[in-house]
Amino acid sequence: RRASRRTTIRRASGFPATLTSPLTVTFGSNSTGENAFLLGPLGPVQSQYVVPPFSTPVASAYYRDYLAGPVNLTASSSLAPATLPAVVDPGPLTQFLVLLPGETAFRGWPSSNPTGKAGSPAAQNAGLPVTTTVEAVDAYFNRVNYGGSVTYITSDSPSFQGVAPMSLGLSSYAVTFYSSGSQWVTVSHSTGTPPSTFSSPISIMNGQRSDALTFVHVSPNLGTAVQGQVG
Repeated sequence: RRASRRTTIRRASGFPATLTSPLTVTFGSNSTGENAFLLGPLGPVQSQYVVPPFSTPVASAYYRDYLAGPVNLTASSSLAPATLPAVVDPGPLTQFLVLLPGETAFRGWPSSNPTGKAGSPAAQNAGLPVTTTVEAVDAYFNRVNYGGSVTYITSDSPSFQGVAPMSLGLSSYAVTFYSSGSQWVTVSHSTGTPPSTFSSPISIMNGQRSDALTFVHVSPNLGTAVQGQVG
């Protein structure tokens, strides 16, 4: 998301100042996402601006941030700094983010992390539920407000797992794999938008051994005499 920022250099009285020498203004942000200050709407990147003397005491820049949320923008120089609170809104819905145990969302860093995820799926045992989380996100993996329902399908058999509601762009469902090996989850929305999305591959191990013995059928009962049987 981009926005124009304009900084006016003023006297303590509030009126614009007259500079008698060049003034270097440095723009900054406390965002934890990938961000930059630009000379124009599309660049180039430039975080420092020199205001010439005896000119209009204004430094202008465009701010680009890929992480949605509140942010403080600052302008500092040899004069008193200035701070501007702002809010970066998420973009339109473009995709689903499917998270398995061991993965977390990593938003707002498209250059260094185009998957929007941190970590990798932890291996799971066959026959046990695996919580799958689905988020409706923009192109930079910021969650957006979205409703409807989500269908969960696995690469295993039976493939259909169930349908769960989505509220405020978030849905969760426990799927179960029955076959060992590399498996994955596919999710789709009731409206068909965005398109179906695959999870990262997850390693499924053989089910855990049970130490309990279960008698399914015993005949005849050892304490019952049966006609024609000796012993």
